[in-house]
Amino acid sequence: MKKRHLEKREQYKGIFYKVVLQRYGHRCGYVEIPKDLNISKQDFSFDSDLEVHGGITYAEVEYGTKVIGFDCAHHMDSPDVGKTMEHFTDLSDTELMFLSWGIEDGKVRSLEYVEKECKNLIDQLLEKYNYGGEIKWVKNKY
Repeated sequence: MKKRHLEKREQYKGIFYKVVLQRYGHRCGYVEIPKDLNISKQDFSFDSDLEVHGGITYAEVEYGTKVIGFDCAHHMDSPDVGKTMEHFTDLSDTELMFLSWGIEDGKVRSLEYVEKECKNLIDQLLEKYNYGGEIKWVKNKY
């Protein structure tokens, strides 16, 4: 039983980002921090002042690379029921019931929305840390 579905992983200005659909229908966005970008301890935490949907809710080291991220499972965010049922064909009755409880007045945060937020986060990092322009390394770990 898979818990997440990778919808997109690409580079923007030389920095990798990815959009992941979680099993319960909400998306998360992640940005991989290049090793030579000396991100502060504050920005590599939940206390970051970087502006992104719902704030930074993920800060971990994955395979030797720092990764920061955010989720779209906040108040007034709704699950993407259609895409969830398309990618997770083994949902239990309990999981289907959970999906049906999505906030009716909420908004589904689309792949495009989360991708835009990832790019905005990358732009903020480049500006804040005076990286100015595109990073010239390319490394694909997946």
